[in-house]
Amino acid sequence: RIYGWGDKSGKLLHWLATRPMANRIIPEILEDSGSLVKTSAEIAHSFASYYTRLYAKHPRPAIERETPLLNDITLPRVSPEARNRLEEAISLAEISSAIASLATGKTPGPDGF
Repeated sequence: RIYGWGDKSGKLLHWLATRPMANRIIPEILEDSGSLVKTSAEIAHSFASYYTRLYAKHPRPAIERETPLLNDITLPRVSPEARNRLEEAISLAEISSAIASLATGKTPGPDGF
């Protein structure tokens, strides 16, 4: 927000980009075991082991438990009229309307808009 509307070489922007490292340091953490970790190496090891456990592959639930749940779900269906409308070619008016509704001063996102 500041960069988009403010002075590009201003002191505030420079300070925000290079603010002191004290704001970015994690001085200590409390592990699951209850111990307090204070050194950088121990903190790094604690984070690594936490995320290793967090993202470890867990066994899939038994299919017998999933099947009844999935059988009870009623998913909405697209009507034939809506399906035909969705399959139509995109018109020039739709493209113009989409471009006109875009915010100015913004770059395209991953979808191209």
